[in-house]
Amino acid sequence: MRYPISFSPLLDSLSASKDHSAFSTECDVSCHRPRHKDCEIKATRVLSRPITRQEHIMTDPAEHLLDWLRDAHAMEQQAEQMLRAQSGRLEHYPELKARIDQHLEETLGQQKIVAECIERLGGSTSIVKDLTAKMMAFGQAAGGMTQTDEVVKGANMSYVFENLEIASYTSLIAAAERCGDAQTKAACERILPQEQAMAQWLLEHIPLITTQYLDRSAAGQEAKK
Repeated sequence: MRYPISFSPLLDSLSASKDHSAFSTECDVSCHRPRHKDCEIKATRVLSRPITRQEHIMTDPAEHLLDWLRDAHAMEQQAEQMLRAQSGRLEHYPELKARIDQHLEETLGQQKIVAECIERLGGSTSIVKDLTAKMMAFGQAAGGMTQTDEVVKGANMSYVFENLEIASYTSLIAAAERCGDAQTKAACERILPQEQAMAQWLLEHIPLITTQYLDRSAAGQEAKK
């Protein structure tokens, strides 16, 4: 007569503790009686199965908010470098240059606002993120200098970057509200309209910038900047 074996306690024990020696059966799996040999084989197969467990690390929402604020500060560092490079090279597009200079001043103020939020939350700006952002801006500026249509591509890329900033501050506002941080929410709400206004200005003026470039290029005049 074969002894009934239940492996449910064994599986429950393994999933809870990963202790491969913890199991219980009505039949001793170490028994070597011929008619119980299949018990030993079954137990061995169960014990040899890999045990996996998906672990989820819990993170305080405020930690995410602080990290995203550091990202925003680095983003504004990148914006500053890009705007300075564009303004410094523009010669034949005075209206564009004036708007870039205006937004550069806004960007410097945004950096200060974001840094104050980070410090108030007990953090500090990320040197690595800020430096990486500046290097990216330098690379973009250097690449633009080699383009014959630098002013058009620069305006297009600025529009794309402004929309990235809009998305970032929109997310930060939602995160600050979720964390109950009214000061950070208000700070980001002050910045967001400036980014939206710059993006809208670019969208409205890209056609004019493009036609000005084409007219100058067709007339044999310097057109790229």
